[in-house]
Amino acid sequence: PDRPGSAGNTRAMEALRVEAFKIALFILPGIISLRIKAALSISAPSRPFNLAIDGLIFTLIDHALFGLIEWCLTSLSSFAPARWLCALGEAIQTSASRPGELGRQFSEAGGFPIILIAIGVGLVFGVTRHHGWDFRLLRKLKLTNRTGENLVWAEALTAASQTSYAMVACRDGSRFLGKIDLFSEEAGRYEILLTEASQVEPDGSLLPIEGEGVLLTRENPIVRVELWYPGQG
Repeated sequence: PDRPGSAGNTRAMEALRVEAFKIALFILPGIISLRIKAALSISAPSRPFNLAIDGLIFTLIDHALFGLIEWCLTSLSSFAPARWLCALGEAIQTSASRPGELGRQFSEAGGFPIILIAIGVGLVFGVTRHHGWDFRLLRKLKLTNRTGENLVWAEALTAASQTSYAMVACRDGSRFLGKIDLFSEEAGRYEILLTEASQVEPDGSLLPIEGEGVLLTRENPIVRVELWYPGQG
């Protein structure tokens, strides 16, 4: 026969498992937003503690938006579009939720609607960071002179890739001219892929490179990058 305390221990473990699941569900939206943002943008390396803080900030943003949207839809429930969105959210949550206690906890934590919000938040922050709109605004407001990138290299080439040609000089004296297509983001490992590229001969003439372009790697280190406006090369 089971010992008298075994049933109580089982219930305690089940309760602990449910509470742990609640905590995981609470922070899951922030993790999703942070991961999507990191995938879309070049971010400065973060220490684990700073990364955890960023995840919690995204968690709070996601839950705040979820509550705001829920309040707005409730307030506008007299309008057909709001009723339709509410019905759609309930239908998705009802049909896709797992059965049992864990499924109920998932639904109470916001379910799939808050996951969609987390994806949207990650996309917005990732695209904003990729284009540098956030720190550009802060610099215009004279609030900072910092770049949001991990290197000025990344900030400059992100902007130049849309408007400029690059003249890249390597340590062995070779030079290449072309459009910036891809570039590395890691400090000390500068690499650039130039498309529509040409090698610059010693006399200044251009030798076009046939194909997709030229990849300049750290095997022949880059020592200088000149950014030219189209038509001035």
